[in-house]
Amino acid sequence: MSEFKTKGRKLSALELEILGPIEPQDLIAREEGGLPTSEAPTIAKLRGIHHEIAQLLAQGLSETEVSAITSYSLSRISILKRDPSFKDLVAFYQKQKTEQFADVQKRLATLSLDAIGEIQERLAEKPDSISTSQLIELSKVTLDRAGYSPVAKSQNISVSMSAEELRELRQAANKGDVEVVPSFDKLEVKDGSQA
Repeated sequence: MSEFKTKGRKLSALELEILGPIEPQDLIAREEGGLPTSEAPTIAKLRGIHHEIAQLLAQGLSETEVSAITSYSLSRISILKRDPSFKDLVAFYQKQKTEQFADVQKRLATLSLDAIGEIQERLAEKPDSISTSQLIELSKVTLDRAGYSPVAKSQNISVSMSAEELRELRQAANKGDVEVVPSFDKLEVKDGSQA
């Protein structure tokens, strides 16, 4: 064996053992798939751990996460996932999850329709029972949900000053001649004028 520089462990020489001659029947059996393969046995009885693993997989957790939670090895979980009865169990829990989600959505939709109906009824029968601030908040929420959310606008203002002007402004601020008021629309000077 020639010496090559490699990373990792040093390679060892490959050892082969001849078990016997290859007969034509061996080749035919190999082509037809007649050689023995290893298949995992099917689950004889679904136990609590199988249900837990199926629920976790149905929730969308990865095999690695399920392995960490249940202490089952990744290879065992992989074998379970190929079992027909286990596949049916995962499908059952996925369907159950979908039905529960649809039921919650249906109940929330019904509740919101009832709430809207109550508000409409109060507005029609007793408009004074709802304050102006409540009406404003209600309109904000409903308009936002309808796609008419408030638009945030910003404005950048650039002021060019010479070094001399900046020094004068700083001196005036230090003397108290200029008062800077945090405002987006104006800068007030102490003498009452606006800049």
